[in-house]
Amino acid sequence: MKAPETIEEELEIIAEAINAGIDPFPPKKEPNRWAKPAL
Repeated sequence: MKAPETIEEELEIIAEAINAGIDPFPPKKEPNRWAKPAL
């Protein structure tokens, strides 16, 4: 899939995702404190 070239194309992709039930802006995950000690 190619990157959108205009803001209209990007908005269309976001609208399609929302209509499909996909959240295009998921909440950011907090850093996991176990990742570094596990290494």
